[in-house]
Amino acid sequence: MNRTIKISLIVIIFNFYCLLNINGQSTQISTYCNPINIDYTYSIYNANENISYRSGADPVVVKFRNEYYMFVTRSMGYWYSTDLLHWSFITPEKWYFQGSNAPAAHNYNDSVLYVTGDPSGSMSILYTDNPKKGDWKAIPLIINDLQDPDLFIDDDGKAYMFWGSSNTYPIRAKTLDKEDMFRPSKIPMNYSI
Repeated sequence: MNRTIKISLIVIIFNFYCLLNINGQSTQISTYCNPINIDYTYSIYNANENISYRSGADPVVVKFRNEYYMFVTRSMGYWYSTDLLHWSFITPEKWYFQGSNAPAAHNYNDSVLYVTGDPSGSMSILYTDNPKKGDWKAIPLIINDLQDPDLFIDDDGKAYMFWGSSNTYPIRAKTLDKEDMFRPSKIPMNYSI
């Protein structure tokens, strides 16, 4: 009898453990939905049906005057938020209306700097001190063969443009002259691979 009770107890404990384990697994969240309803336009699936896929490629968020601006690939504008939860879309007055790829943005000297890979491969750096209005100005400069850029301003004050999107070619870089509206610097960049 003693052995039967022990075996019964072991079976009951084992079943109880299995029951707890099954319940624990069934309460776990298995999917996640982006709470921000971003109208993604890079790969348009069912665009005529007005379906939102709640995603955006290559996002970048910049904090400017205690507010947030989010840029994504081919959005035909950008989003604005004061709390990172509630976003409003801004259609700017001047923009890359044929599309833009892999944007980069910076808060610099009380302006937002914006650079993106244009589908043509040529682009300029845009800047504004009023991103809510969408009044962007272009630095009169064209950089060619630019895809997936990143504008980087180092702690030492030097500015660089990095770009590249290839399985064959390396990431490229240019030094920029901040004193000359971020035009490519005449001083060559020193680097080693």
